[in-house]
Amino acid sequence: MNQKTGLKRTKCTICSGLSLNANENGENFCEKYFLNFLIDLREKFHDPSQTEEYFQNSAFDDDDHINQISCTGLTLMHVNVLGGREDSNGDQSEQGNLAFMPLYEENIAMEICQLLLKRGASPHGNSIYEMRPLHIAIRRQWTRMTRLLLEAGANPSLPEKDMYASRPMDIAVVNDDPETVELLHTFGASLNGVKSMFYLTPLAEAFMRGYYDVFKVLLERGAKPVLDLHWNTFRSFGKQLFDVGTKGRQRFVQLMYDHGADIETEFRLRTIRIEPNGITDFEPRYAFCCDPIYIGDLDSAIFIKWMCKCRSLKELCRLTIRRYLFKTFKNGFKCLLDLKQQCSLNDRLYRYIMFRNSI
Repeated sequence: MNQKTGLKRTKCTICSGLSLNANENGENFCEKYFLNFLIDLREKFHDPSQTEEYFQNSAFDDDDHINQISCTGLTLMHVNVLGGREDSNGDQSEQGNLAFMPLYEENIAMEICQLLLKRGASPHGNSIYEMRPLHIAIRRQWTRMTRLLLEAGANPSLPEKDMYASRPMDIAVVNDDPETVELLHTFGASLNGVKSMFYLTPLAEAFMRGYYDVFKVLLERGAKPVLDLHWNTFRSFGKQLFDVGTKGRQRFVQLMYDHGADIETEFRLRTIRIEPNGITDFEPRYAFCCDPIYIGDLDSAIFIKWMCKCRSLKELCRLTIRRYLFKTFKNGFKCLLDLKQQCSLNDRLYRYIMFRNSI
């Protein structure tokens, strides 16, 4: 994880209060103070009396001081999840000098996080460092820590992007982490949010990377079945766009169709109906073409279902109910889940609407 270069800050309250000064290499000792404080706290937090005394004798002795910010914009909550800089072994480059490693395993970080929250620490952190604790926990793929921060009030729909131009949902998608995608959405994160650093929606990002489980979760939770990709992007896939191989996207396209996508428009497909000649052919045949890709040698059966056959009544009913719920209510998934938990919605019907099984 990299810090912005050339970022100059005034002396923080920690450095001022403890008379700490940056050394000739520009290292801020307040950052080491944060690290050492947490490392020592790890040895004491199971004993309430030792913990209380430790805080009272530190710069974080009350609610007003627990959220103090270091010269580089870090809080204790940040450092607990982020960790400390790796030993660069003399490498003064940005990558060698500004990489971070966690101080301890996730379960210990969670226990310390709970202690900090009880003492008034904010789960939000701050945006000065351009990476809030929630961003960091998701990048570490610490799902339990992510849940703890969300339950404490961390915002899953942060308006600002981190230093990698990503929001929490973008990070979960890039990590191929369907569990965190579900978790963020449960706490209110949008599935159709602002496009990521690659100018892709979460659904398009999962499609491009071939993350099927994430793609499936996004659609089940109500993401619009629209990719809005440039035709040059489709061309880069070639025939694999409709193939079933390991790099193929046929099952992705099938999922989009199941969730109501207009496959013909989305992938620039065209249908050619060839009428029977009454001699060798007695039924009409269909040929298909795609504007950016040659698909003449692919099995036409996969396109017939998407473009030439009407959806069944059950499929239409399911899509109609889903569209109503996801358009009428701000969070259709939560509405459905609440109804299910209140026993107002049959579990079998709920699973059907959410594409968990057939009915």
